[in-house]
Amino acid sequence: MHINGQPVERRMIGNGVHTFSGVEQKTTLYQETLPEGKIHLIQEVSDQQIFDNTPEFVVPAGHYFMMGDNRDNSRDSRSSSVGFVPLKNFIGEAQFLFFSHDYSASIWEIWNWPSAIRFGRLGNTIE
Repeated sequence: MHINGQPVERRMIGNGVHTFSGVEQKTTLYQETLPEGKIHLIQEVSDQQIFDNTPEFVVPAGHYFMMGDNRDNSRDSRSSSVGFVPLKNFIGEAQFLFFSHDYSASIWEIWNWPSAIRFGRLGNTIE
């Protein structure tokens, strides 16, 4: 990943597993250091997913680029269905996680929802 033309420091720290639609995928865990020094962890299925190696995005004034928390499978500003978000659409700061699921149950499979909800993440604060 690059921010303002500069590569973001990324250091491999191990391996992990990501479950998507009930299927486990092996991942690589990385520690990234953003330009202002904030450190966070990411996990990558590969560096050849649909939103990897994209062209450079130039964000227009008064807009923001949104990056999903699951880079290999997020609909965020890299997708034409989302794009850049205008400041006028901001209504507040996210402070906690309201809902989280593991994609093992489809929207119409109501009977499977309880096992798909990631209860350990509900109500967690967002750093």
